[in-house]
Amino acid sequence: MFRSIASELEETKAEGQESRFTVDEKGDPVYITSIPIVELFASVEETKDDTEALLTEQAIAGMKNRKDWFDRQLTDLQKKICRLSLESAKNGETAFTLRTGKKAISWNALASGISAAMSSDIADYEWVDMGYGRLSQTYKKKGKSFTVTVELDRSVYYDEEVEQSAREKIKEIVSEASAYAKENWPADTRYGMVKYFDEWLCEHNYYNKNGAKTGCKDLAEYHYSHSSYGCLLMGYGVCESYARAMTRLLDAAGIPNYEAIGLARAGDPHSGHAWNIILMSDGKWYLLDSTWNDEGDTSSGEYFLTGEIKSRSANGRYWGRSRIFSYPVISSEKYIRNESPKS
Repeated sequence: MFRSIASELEETKAEGQESRFTVDEKGDPVYITSIPIVELFASVEETKDDTEALLTEQAIAGMKNRKDWFDRQLTDLQKKICRLSLESAKNGETAFTLRTGKKAISWNALASGISAAMSSDIADYEWVDMGYGRLSQTYKKKGKSFTVTVELDRSVYYDEEVEQSAREKIKEIVSEASAYAKENWPADTRYGMVKYFDEWLCEHNYYNKNGAKTGCKDLAEYHYSHSSYGCLLMGYGVCESYARAMTRLLDAAGIPNYEAIGLARAGDPHSGHAWNIILMSDGKWYLLDSTWNDEGDTSSGEYFLTGEIKSRSANGRYWGRSRIFSYPVISSEKYIRNESPKS
């Protein structure tokens, strides 16, 4: 029976996967396999799941909750993995366990479920090691069936005190944005708050190239550049930090949004990028890219609440073997605010 699971696991082998057999304290076999928590937006051939739940415009129309949005795109097994991952992360745990019966869990199911979880809840996954970290599954015999423990590596640079500082900074920025919006954009305070967030991120940060170099994965600044901490606290980041910081600010302000991850130039595997999709007061979704807006000490506004950009391709994949996710349909036109600012 154990050899059967091992064979199935080998059939789902992903590029860079490591695997080995061992035994526990009782002498029962344990099979451990893992894949790298690769650079976001890894480009590999799309996998197909025959049991994929169909996603229709009717089914997802008006959905503003990220968890519900991604959940509707998952199979039952992927939903369970997503739920367990979210619960463990919420409790500060890096791993969770589930019973598998006699069949192995495919990498597609694991990667899809956890990708959905990480996209649903940005704040509770800030600890993930996006440098040399790995996603691992450990199969262990328990009675007549098997259990699998799924684990994500925690960055050695993650610090709960830093997370607390980030929360305090978010509260401070949201308060400032609220006051700014009420004074300058009373008929469209949502616009005013989003504008303040974009300008704040651009004015207080610079693009840290070390955060984009694979040779810098063991540096603290690499971790900060790939979490919201870089742009919220350190004054630097890569696109992921800008987008995550924006999502956390928008969440705190109660503004529905998504961190979109994918390709800045559709079809180009070297154009991995992260940006935001925001629901505005007119009920439509718009694109915001503070990374590309950053001109050093101000926001150019070029990618501020724009309509759809044809070259952008959001896929929501943290691992190449994850399914490709759909995002809300973006408006075809740039957002038009409700009023001009006060003179």
